[in-house]
Amino acid sequence: MAGLQLVVLAAGMGRRFGGDKQMAEVGPHGEWLLDYALYDARLAGFTEAILVVRHEMIVWSEREFPLPVQLAYQMPLLGTAHALWAARDLIKGPFAVINADDFYGRASYFQLAGFLREVCSPSEYAVIGFPLGETLADSGPVSRAVLQTDPEGFLVDIEEYKGLEKNNSEASLHALVSMNSWALDRSFMDFLEEKIPPLLGEVNEKELLLPTMIRQAMAERSVRVKVLPARTRWIGITHLSDLELVRDRMRRLYEEEVFPAFFPSGKITKTRVLTGGYINQTSLVEWSSDRETFQTVFQGINPTIFPDPELLNKNNELIAAHLKAHSYPKEILVPWLPPKGKPSCRRWMAPGGPSRLSPEQSPGQKPPMPPKSARPQQQ
Repeated sequence: MAGLQLVVLAAGMGRRFGGDKQMAEVGPHGEWLLDYALYDARLAGFTEAILVVRHEMIVWSEREFPLPVQLAYQMPLLGTAHALWAARDLIKGPFAVINADDFYGRASYFQLAGFLREVCSPSEYAVIGFPLGETLADSGPVSRAVLQTDPEGFLVDIEEYKGLEKNNSEASLHALVSMNSWALDRSFMDFLEEKIPPLLGEVNEKELLLPTMIRQAMAERSVRVKVLPARTRWIGITHLSDLELVRDRMRRLYEEEVFPAFFPSGKITKTRVLTGGYINQTSLVEWSSDRETFQTVFQGINPTIFPDPELLNKNNELIAAHLKAHSYPKEILVPWLPPKGKPSCRRWMAPGGPSRLSPEQSPGQKPPMPPKSARPQQQ
């Protein structure tokens, strides 16, 4: 099987939010929800992401993500099925679909990847189902697609509910809903190619919806859709007031070392070459922003011994994910490689995470740079 692809629907205008919520900075150092999604997808075995964006978002091609990306462009914005159809020329095999402004949890990507590898076929797809009660927001009413299933857990129908609130829900809070995380066969793109072009020019904005096309495929091509109950909590951004809740969740996950800091900002304030038996040159680098300091360890990679640093790092990630999933009691640090070019170093967030500036530290002072072989490359 070719590498697994993840299609990310990211072209939405975010009208209720008041802007491009998929670019909202929610992490402790300005990370987007998409950064966390691609990091988790990489751990689960996805090898590439296809980001469906608007034409004015071409600047995304210059941004560094935790996973290699390609851009597909949706214009006009005619709904989620139309957005997926916009990526038709880039999709090569079985693939997963997610939204850019949702946090699905790491286990969801392992569920999707496992299904794609072992089960997915032209006659069987899957969707992650989240408990409705865990997806309702305090910030205002939302719409949700409730998944109706048969006794074997296969999808029977999708019923759209609008204006749902925590204290005023027409559907059971225990019902499973789709948050647009699907595992689909490549043949579904052929189905979209058959259905969507004749409709262009006849539909209004947001009418070509993915659940509608899934239902049609179920009826016309005898496709079965397995509903996979979510193993983690969903969190997302609908209204501007959701931001603080999301930021708090990401901060706690960072402090628990579930995620690294992707983009340390600020200035390098202190460097120290570490000695005491390291095979390659290793340095401790301290970064400072206006409010806090945080530390990163950089270590050179010997290309003669490790000619494929990305494969080496992938092994580290898989082992760490397995140990953490089985409650390994000790701290596990996984190195992070520069995402562009041939890596010449790897980095770790140093133990302890961010720390407040102490009075003797001076973030404005120009620090010495670390040795060339230990500096971050293409960070």
